[in-house]
Amino acid sequence: LFGSPVGVSPAPDLRYESALKTETGLDWSRDWEGFVRRFQLSYTIAYQQARDLITYIANAQNSSVATNIGASRILTQEFQAVAEFGFGGRVQTSAIWMDSDNLSRVSYETGKDLPLRPDWRLHASASYSLGEFEFGYQLAWVGPAYGDTANTRKLGAVLYHSANIAWRTQQLGMFQLEGRNLSDATTAASSYQNTTIETIDYTTGYSGYPAPGRRIYLTWTYTI
Repeated sequence: LFGSPVGVSPAPDLRYESALKTETGLDWSRDWEGFVRRFQLSYTIAYQQARDLITYIANAQNSSVATNIGASRILTQEFQAVAEFGFGGRVQTSAIWMDSDNLSRVSYETGKDLPLRPDWRLHASASYSLGEFEFGYQLAWVGPAYGDTANTRKLGAVLYHSANIAWRTQQLGMFQLEGRNLSDATTAASSYQNTTIETIDYTTGYSGYPAPGRRIYLTWTYTI
């Protein structure tokens, strides 16, 4: 998977998730004719309850398995700001805060944070358009999270850098060269509560799958 030695084991007894999710938000924007052409602020809050929640648990050094961990409750808030400038620049920032509770019937798991759900995610991006070309840079920070349902193994934060160059033509379409995770952040420091030893553990990408390392993409988009 993504060139990573970390694998996902089969789980034939896995049950489907069922969930109820509500989401609402506020959005404000304003346009100008000066240096700042447009500014937008948005706030979103979401609440979710799930049964038979599926998460990935490490069952070996280089393997994870999908597991139903019972019920859960997740409250998420997202703040986002976007600014567009008259000289062709654009800046976007966002912050996501998540409060997750494990409602499992297992006593040592009840009330703990859900695994692989970091409390904070921060993202910032900037782009600049110059004629037919557009240059972009993205920075993403994924905060610490627990790697197990008992919250005894804590994964450290991970920082991702990405950049792209796009060339838009009228006849040939758009060509884009993109580099993701340029710093090749594929591991995160793990600490265990029952020891004083800090080890280096794999990063799951906080989605259950191994975090892909440095990648380079060349994309051609043509509209007929």
